[in-house]
Amino acid sequence: MKRILLHITRLILLAAPVALTACSDEPQDSVQPTGGEVPVTISVNAPTTRMPGATRDYLPQQPASDNELIHSWTLIFVDGENTIRGLFSRGHMSAGIETDTCTRTLERGTYTVYAFGNIGDEDFRQRFSLRTAPETPVAVTLSKGGKCPDFTAMVFRTGDATTGEITGEIPMSSVTHNVTVTGKSEESFSIELIRMVSKMEIAFANGSSEPITVTGMEITPISTGRTNLFADTDIWAANSGPLKFDFTGNPSPMAAGAGFTEGFSHSFYANETDATRAVQKAFLIKVNILRDGKADSVWAMTEQDFNEGRVNRNDYMQIPIRFSDWSIDFDILFYPPIGGYPATMKRAESDVHYMTFGTAGKFTIAPRIRDASGDGDLLRPGEYDMTITESEVPAGMFTTSPALSVKEGEIIGELTGTKGNAIFDLQIHIHGTAAGLLYQKRICIVCE
Repeated sequence: MKRILLHITRLILLAAPVALTACSDEPQDSVQPTGGEVPVTISVNAPTTRMPGATRDYLPQQPASDNELIHSWTLIFVDGENTIRGLFSRGHMSAGIETDTCTRTLERGTYTVYAFGNIGDEDFRQRFSLRTAPETPVAVTLSKGGKCPDFTAMVFRTGDATTGEITGEIPMSSVTHNVTVTGKSEESFSIELIRMVSKMEIAFANGSSEPITVTGMEITPISTGRTNLFADTDIWAANSGPLKFDFTGNPSPMAAGAGFTEGFSHSFYANETDATRAVQKAFLIKVNILRDGKADSVWAMTEQDFNEGRVNRNDYMQIPIRFSDWSIDFDILFYPPIGGYPATMKRAESDVHYMTFGTAGKFTIAPRIRDASGDGDLLRPGEYDMTITESEVPAGMFTTSPALSVKEGEIIGELTGTKGNAIFDLQIHIHGTAAGLLYQKRICIVCE
């Protein structure tokens, strides 16, 4: 997303006073000081897009669209008594711009400056609310000489009141403390005006052996409702349920072997979100697809170190996901006591793998993961992560309950010899550039 810098330059001019309330195309020397005020030249600039972390080179970063540029702005200069001493605005422009300049007057002094972009009169009436009562809009009224509202106690509704979808001109905000106007010649200041949302782009490549069409997706956790006004506060975690998209009305089939540039991508806006607060501590993405015409679902999860598990306001986040023909099977190593029955049996039914033992003893279950559409080499531990969770386990069946050895990437346990069936759920995350595919498997350990 774009950052906006407001460069404020003070000029000392002597002439008759003129009162103005909004920026225009008037020449700068038409604005004259009143009383103890001095002219202030304000330049609003929109620099290049910011992309966090390692730049993704699978697709070029897209230039700013019109709704991401400046269409209006408001500056509020507040003194130490919380009184508004300067209230400057630029009316709505139908076409977004990268730079805007006008001249106003301010009294000498030190100010806190609240800045808002692309937030109009109706937004000030309808889209602000208190953090303690986020569903109740609070009408924000501003007037020079009046008291300034406590913006730090407020949140802003960035998305649609019903769907949560963020569309239209992107709202912006910032707060800058200790801005001092001294009246010195050519005195200048810079204020960042930051977009209140992030832009996320999820792109797909088809490395599998079959054609794939993405028909929908959902991502969680993600916030699209309300967010803090400013970036210098903790991420507000409300409304962080899944954000869903349906592409059935605009399908984009991907041929087998299609790369990212020939694949399918979708961009959307979201509030800043800290995924480390979720159970999986990452962004979880469910993708609904047609695989060779048959409905299917694929899960993906962002890497733990991907942008520190969060998306910040003003970020442009690109997440590539590559479909592959991953084959997942398991090898069993069994170490029965002397005289024990060493043979084991295994079979698979869909995503359930049955492993049968005939006596007590230690065992190791090792996943064997390979890309059937690629070179077929087995993945090594570290190229995938795995978690194991008990589902149904009879009492007394294990001397050592099955547990994951992270270093070896294997499941290790020991049977007592007590007959029974034990069920465990596995989650296998195959690492990718930014997000890797996620597979759910179930193993049933049987002792006969």
